[in-house]
Amino acid sequence: MRTTVDLPPALHHRVKDYATQSGQSMSATLAALVAKAMSPLADETPPTRDPRSGFPVVSYGQPITAVAAARLMDEEP
Repeated sequence: MRTTVDLPPALHHRVKDYATQSGQSMSATLAALVAKAMSPLADETPPTRDPRSGFPVVSYGQPITAVAAARLMDEEP
């Protein structure tokens, strides 16, 4: 399916360079990157409960550490 995506210039250059290095078109590269980013979301596994706290636990591919969470909170919006 054909669609139009507006990318900021810096991101466009990064994707174009990545596509060139991979020997793929930008379209194929973007499709692969989006599929990879969306794959953790495709898992419809219901949340489990933490045995100690009883809170729901949802897994989306990779663990989020306290350091990673702090880094995200420090980022500018």
